[in-house]
Amino acid sequence: GISSLTEGVETEIQYKQLSGRGCKMFQGYYFAKPMPVEDFEVFAAFMLLPWLVLKKIKNAMLTYVYIP
Repeated sequence: GISSLTEGVETEIQYKQLSGRGCKMFQGYYFAKPMPVEDFEVFAAFMLLPWLVLKKIKNAMLTYVYIP
């Protein structure tokens, strides 16, 4: 099958509704806002869990994807 990423999730309600409809991968401000690489490295050193997948985006910013 095809895997897809649900982008733009900004609230818990959106996350729950989309999850209830079968979505499995999420990205958006509900999980974290994009941040400079240096800030992310500090954040990741303390908070990174196995369900986070890094995705490099333009302007040396990183975001991550939630995979329950």
